[in-house]
Amino acid sequence: MLPVIEEIPESLTVRWKVFRFINYLQVVINAGFLALMLIAIMKTGFESSPALSVISVLIFAFQITNNLFNIHLLNKHYPHTTLSRKKEKAGIVLLIVYIFVTIGLLIMGFSGLIDVFSDDYNHYSLSAALSVIFFLACNLLNIYIIIEQASLPTHIERNNKKNIQRITEEIGKPADLF
Repeated sequence: MLPVIEEIPESLTVRWKVFRFINYLQVVINAGFLALMLIAIMKTGFESSPALSVISVLIFAFQITNNLFNIHLLNKHYPHTTLSRKKEKAGIVLLIVYIFVTIGLLIMGFSGLIDVFSDDYNHYSLSAALSVIFFLACNLLNIYIIIEQASLPTHIERNNKKNIQRITEEIGKPADLF
């Protein structure tokens, strides 16, 4: 009789719970930004800047996609289910584009912050300042997401190897018949 190898139930550690929470939070925030952008486009059309409007919609949609991909990896592959080649490649592409998007949004946010607090800005508005600060804070969370997203596949692979090693060691042990 072969020994029964039970799967060790592993739940998300605090690190990955925080990562998942921040991804869910970013989905909600980016969906809000996307909704506001779409409402503004519907009200004004593309009169002000059609290219900027389309790019903004694509950026927020991309961020939502990236966050949902991270949530999917945690829900389906954590702690030790191997990623397919397609998912590995998709994760790399998403990460690279996410880095560039985050850099662009941070530059835009800091330039907006400088603009709001500059002497040339005649109509100092607390709501404008708070909006820019909120926008920057949301995009600073992207830095955390980038760091964790980059390490997630390696962490899953390491857990997979440990699990295979544990199973291999269990197979070599004599069966407990009593």
